[in-house]
Amino acid sequence: MRRHPTAATTKWISGIGVAVPLILLAAASHAQDQPQWRSGKYLYDNVCGHCHKPEVGVGTVLQGRVLPLEYLKVMVRNGFNAMPAFPDSFVDDASLAELGKYLASLPPVPVPPPKPAPKPRPGATP
Repeated sequence: MRRHPTAATTKWISGIGVAVPLILLAAASHAQDQPQWRSGKYLYDNVCGHCHKPEVGVGTVLQGRVLPLEYLKVMVRNGFNAMPAFPDSFVDDASLAELGKYLASLPPVPVPPPKPAPKPRPGATP
């Protein structure tokens, strides 16, 4: 025998049906305010640093540079030379802003002095 829901049960189910979508919408809007990446350091260590850390020597060293958000967005979204483009779905603008702050907080990498020109060998013509 089938039981019919009571008025209280119907209200409870209706309340859940309204509350769950509202909670999901609030969570989604809150998530848009938060960077996709944990921090600028985390993004640098797990993505950018694979090429741009000084000890790697593949990409331009970014450590200690103050890079405006607009510059970072252009470079990251479009790529440059061997650097691939990263869409907004992979690195959002808030994460790029955090990355810029992190890079500026690092100490600049000292530029090594130029190597001296080789000395001519005795008897060699100039």
